[in-house]
Amino acid sequence: MHARRGRRARVLIAIALVAATVAAYAPLRHNDFVQYDDNIYITENPNLPLGFSREGLSWAFFGGYEANWIPLTWLSLIADYRLHALDPRGYHATNLALHVLGSLLLFAAFARMTRAPWQSGFVAAVFALHPLHVESVAWASERKDALSGFFFMLTLLAYAGYASRPSAVRYAGVCVSLALGLMAKPMLVTVPFVLLLLDAWPLDRLRRRDGDRRLDPLRLRRAVLEKLGLLPLVVASSVATVYAQHAGGAFASMEKVPLGARIANALHSYAAYLWQGIWPRDLAVYYPHPREALPLAEVILCGVLLLLATGAALRLLRRAPYVAVGWFWYLGMLVPVIGLVQVGSAARADRYTYLPFVGLAIALAWGAPAVLRRVPRGRAVAAALGAAAVLAMATVTARQVAIWRSTESLFEHALRVTADNAIAHIALGGERLRADRLEEAQAHFDAALEIWPRSALAQSGLGNIAAQRERWDEATRRFRRALRIDPDLLEAHAGLGYVALQQQRFANAIAHYFDFLRIAPNRPEILANLGHALALDGRPGPAIERLRTAIRLDPQLALAHAYLGQALAQEGRMGPAIASYREALRLDPDLDDVRGALAGALMREGQTDAALAQLEIAVRREPERFEFQLAMGDALQAAGRDAEAAARYREALRRQPDSKPALNNLAWLLATSADAALRDADEAVRLAERAAELSGRQDASVLDTLAAAQAAAGRPAEAERTAAEALERAADDPALAARIREHLRSYREGSAPP
Repeated sequence: MHARRGRRARVLIAIALVAATVAAYAPLRHNDFVQYDDNIYITENPNLPLGFSREGLSWAFFGGYEANWIPLTWLSLIADYRLHALDPRGYHATNLALHVLGSLLLFAAFARMTRAPWQSGFVAAVFALHPLHVESVAWASERKDALSGFFFMLTLLAYAGYASRPSAVRYAGVCVSLALGLMAKPMLVTVPFVLLLLDAWPLDRLRRRDGDRRLDPLRLRRAVLEKLGLLPLVVASSVATVYAQHAGGAFASMEKVPLGARIANALHSYAAYLWQGIWPRDLAVYYPHPREALPLAEVILCGVLLLLATGAALRLLRRAPYVAVGWFWYLGMLVPVIGLVQVGSAARADRYTYLPFVGLAIALAWGAPAVLRRVPRGRAVAAALGAAAVLAMATVTARQVAIWRSTESLFEHALRVTADNAIAHIALGGERLRADRLEEAQAHFDAALEIWPRSALAQSGLGNIAAQRERWDEATRRFRRALRIDPDLLEAHAGLGYVALQQQRFANAIAHYFDFLRIAPNRPEILANLGHALALDGRPGPAIERLRTAIRLDPQLALAHAYLGQALAQEGRMGPAIASYREALRLDPDLDDVRGALAGALMREGQTDAALAQLEIAVRREPERFEFQLAMGDALQAAGRDAEAAARYREALRRQPDSKPALNNLAWLLATSADAALRDADEAVRLAERAAELSGRQDASVLDTLAAAQAAAGRPAEAERTAAEALERAADDPALAARIREHLRSYREGSAPP
């Protein structure tokens, strides 16, 4: 009966745990990716489309992408990319599923080790519902936390089974689950230490069996030797991680953050995490590092409190071992991320508490009932307090999940709850820039520079604003300043490439894009830009090679297909060019410039009706675009629809009165059209004279048109002189010269050109 009630309780707790966690995280379904690591890990990661190919697996295991060795995390993101493409709901659902499963495994492990389902349920509920853990679930790119957490809990459950009945097979299960967890995130390097704590309590594998409360040296030695078998996994993961982070420049030097500042921040962070665990408010995605600005008295106070808590835990080691185990679990698991080895620029991060807080939950779950036993109806009071705590955590967690809804909501909240947060200003500056709110973007980047004068990202952001405003010299200065601070800043290399491209300095653009690809190979959008620059520089062959690589990496990149069409057209391969343009438009129908290029290619192939169909769409979408009106006139003229062509040329001239092609083409029609109602020789002369003036009388085709207009106006002598002048200008164009020579013969014979 008792066993059946215990099983029923475990099932009810598990169901309640799942329901409460899913309910608390319900706002997650509305959340988007955030422009803070999600773009690097997922939305702009050029390696996810490689899939589970040999190249993709090689990248996951040996690429060292973003200064991390987390191959299992990369594989899980590849799987999500295959299933969900770039729909954030799929990635968030996977994170939540892993988090829920991890919570259930934690509950199962402690229920098995302690035979105390209610306390174990509380520990699992704290893990599942604490607001500090939202970052590890709601942040799509923190897949490494959710995945490593799942395998950590699986390791605990496997170790519980091994401890009850040791065997080589069960020990291998512990090793495999730990290895998988380390491949998701190296945070699990402290697992051997955690398992040794569990040996002390609740497994009770270290004391004498004769009722003596003292440690048994033989059993302790055997337990330590067991953990030594896990050390090769830990060492291998640590070496791979240090190598990847060192190669990626993730370590902060002692000059940037001196040892004293690191120790002070570590003591402060231990205390800050404790306080936020009790009162989880003012949580932020980024906490600026105080460096040497922490008040000494505050640091000393934090250190004293930690020493007092450690002393109290040691005094309770025999009487209440769960308190000591929980406390040292918390202290020990935070060591890799407490900031003594400074990675990145943050003081601390909510996600670092994901596994360490399990220790504090253990101390509370067993400590509180022990204290409340002396109170009347102490068990009921403990249950009520536990339920209230779980409800409060779930409520705050739901609010915290909503804060992660977008980049804007996330970093606006960070600015409200932290001071001097340059990273938040930079992130919001980037958001405003993407929304074309340039004044607001500049205000944020300027604020970031006031806080952090050597911020390469803020300088680059201001460079992008200057580029948007076509202030090319200012943009160049900003990007170069950013690169002096951080020579590997990809955004600045890309910005310099863009500026050079806009200034038609194609060789410079090519050099900057090569600099980018030297640091980050296989970025399809940069390969596409490089291909575009090479094509504009008159090198279609190398351009095609780069563009095809970009398309192989990202077949959905519409601009790569468009630029490939441009390069193929340069080589005169109109059929493949047309196919590339069509694919670009299939992927992005809003690329109206590509529609115009497609129409031009179709015209060159003699497919006038198909060209007109494309131009009609372009003109309907953007009737104010001069280029489309002009191209429409050319296509209509080629189709023999002179009156409609003339109307389009007039529309083009309304937008650009000094357009030489529109003046010339309309003049030709008015002088030579077979439609007598359309012809107007005097206007043709006036238009052609203006076109000739604009060209400095150096354009042979314009002079040819002027001669035709003069002949139509009954001025054959002038027509003959103008045609002779045109013939001189056409010396380098045999086909045009032959045509002008034919026209000249007509004028001498007193007739107009055909």
